[in-house]
Amino acid sequence: MRKPKKLKAKKLFRRLISYYIWFSITITCIAILVFGFIIFRTVGPVEEVLYPGIQSNVIVKSDYKQIDASFIQSIGGWVEIVDQERQVVHIIGEKKAGPMQYDRMQWQKLFYDSKTKPYYVSSAPIPGTNDQLLAVVFISSEYAIHEPLLHKMAEEINADFYHSLLIGVILLLILFMINLFIYGRLASKRVTGPLKSILGGLHSIVDGQYDKRLQYSGDYELQQIQDHFNTMAEKLEQAEQMKQEMEASKQRMLTGISHDLRTPITTIQGYTQALQLGLIETEEKRQQVLTTMLQKSQRVSELIDDFFELSKLESSDYPCELEQTDLSEFIREVAAEYYPLFEEQKFVFNYYIPSKAVSVPANSRLLYRAVSNLLSNSIRYNPPGTTVSILLNVMPLEVLIRVEDNGVGIPEELRTTIFDAFSRGDRARKSDGGTGLGLTIAKHIVEKHNGEIKLQSVAGKTVFDIWLPAQQTMRTTEKLVNRAAQRKPQDCLRIGK
Repeated sequence: MRKPKKLKAKKLFRRLISYYIWFSITITCIAILVFGFIIFRTVGPVEEVLYPGIQSNVIVKSDYKQIDASFIQSIGGWVEIVDQERQVVHIIGEKKAGPMQYDRMQWQKLFYDSKTKPYYVSSAPIPGTNDQLLAVVFISSEYAIHEPLLHKMAEEINADFYHSLLIGVILLLILFMINLFIYGRLASKRVTGPLKSILGGLHSIVDGQYDKRLQYSGDYELQQIQDHFNTMAEKLEQAEQMKQEMEASKQRMLTGISHDLRTPITTIQGYTQALQLGLIETEEKRQQVLTTMLQKSQRVSELIDDFFELSKLESSDYPCELEQTDLSEFIREVAAEYYPLFEEQKFVFNYYIPSKAVSVPANSRLLYRAVSNLLSNSIRYNPPGTTVSILLNVMPLEVLIRVEDNGVGIPEELRTTIFDAFSRGDRARKSDGGTGLGLTIAKHIVEKHNGEIKLQSVAGKTVFDIWLPAQQTMRTTEKLVNRAAQRKPQDCLRIGK
């Protein structure tokens, strides 16, 4: 499954803070727009109803006789110049209402807004008179009702304000909900979406679907969860595959054990019954039967010993104590032990061992079992006249123990499973009682030494290479792993030549 493209992800905290800032700014802008609308609805029209030239503060001049009131007169109004004693000292236009001398009460009512008042009044001091003279503008209220030239009444302004405020609040709530929805969608896409994917992945793992992988784009923390989840799923998938392979291996092992035990036990039972019933009459035949029974019982014992040895080696708790061992002397002792056996079977046996000591950490008993299994297989499955060789070669980080023969070889279809339990080349080699566990035991022993055993493909030869580390350190082991991955088969075959 293709892995998702890696992106430079932001921290989730930074992402949420940026969303919060964006949300706050948009809400502030919305509030400013709404309140601007309220002000526009309340104050704006008041300013627009007044045309230029009809307010006293606009037309007033220091020489009040030069005041231009033509527009005011054209709409039925006039201008009065009033002194400090509220006495009218000059009139521009036709005075249609009011006295020439205002008392205090009349003057106050003059500027009081009322819907029943027949005129609109505004006043402004005349410059240069130290507020001694006022210019008072009178506009007909009847005319103002038909033309939007005057300020609205206080009651109308209040009504407009509350009406605009209600509209503004409703508009603010609508825009707030829209903004909140957009914010929620963004947060959902960045947070809730990946969390749903993670939850779905966990359900898949619970259901045993270990091939499930997460693929989403998210912030740093969510991508970390994705990476760890995919790593966990991959390990679980590998563990499940290993479990299935182990189950299959155990099934094959049980099948192999039952098959390999059934034949000798059946033979022993048959001969035992024959002896019991007196069917074997001559002493010579009786001795032959007893010899066969002994061989078959030894085979059963050998198979059981190998099976228990393999069970112990497969356990991670099995102790493998290593001590410095001279492999040169070790291989000499093995060669000396097997030399008479090869000579008896009419094999040609060669060995190549360095004259100097080669000291490596090893378990002599287990390593002897691994090397002897390889040599025993060479004798068991090859015809007389076969050349068998064992050699020891030293590298900077590793040592190589090689066992090779030029016998019948191993079929190509068995090379990938040759180290599996009960995998034997009986179809190509002669079968005279191998348990099928020797190479499996040898593989486990070499792995207990942090080494590697391989079957090399060479025309006309069967070559087994055992690679052991010269030192058992973590750094050395890592280097060996890298070197083993880069090692070429042809390079291994040139060693010692």
